[in-house]
Amino acid sequence: MIDGAIRDVGAVSRALCASEPGQLLGVRGPYGAGWGIEEAPGRDIIFPAGGTGPAPLRPAILYALEHRESYGDIAVLIGTRTPEDLLYGPDVADWRSQGVRVAVTVDQANAEFQVVVRRLQQQYPVTNKVMGAGMV
Repeated sequence: MIDGAIRDVGAVSRALCASEPGQLLGVRGPYGAGWGIEEAPGRDIIFPAGGTGPAPLRPAILYALEHRESYGDIAVLIGTRTPEDLLYGPDVADWRSQGVRVAVTVDQANAEFQVVVRRLQQQYPVTNKVMGAGMV
């Protein structure tokens, strides 16, 4: 079984979204160089992610939690358009319960959210290992 997030935006992603559980799919990869999280023992880790950025970072976050004793503070900073666009809501609650500092900002706030970018910059200075996705 493969766990992932796919946004239905094109022919291939539409076909993947239309596939049924148990259906045989061909997969190539992984590609890329990884996050380097194994090189950060003893350090604090900050995971900033915007939009769909939490999808590729999730395995690194889960790795850090599985090896919690090897790292200092862990922070996950997520920016999304609306509260409804937040990926992995149940995971976010679980990460918080494990002592991860999680902050979520939204572009279009509702009553539950405030846009808090300045406060986040003060709370999470970039002095440690930072791994980000989906942000420019």
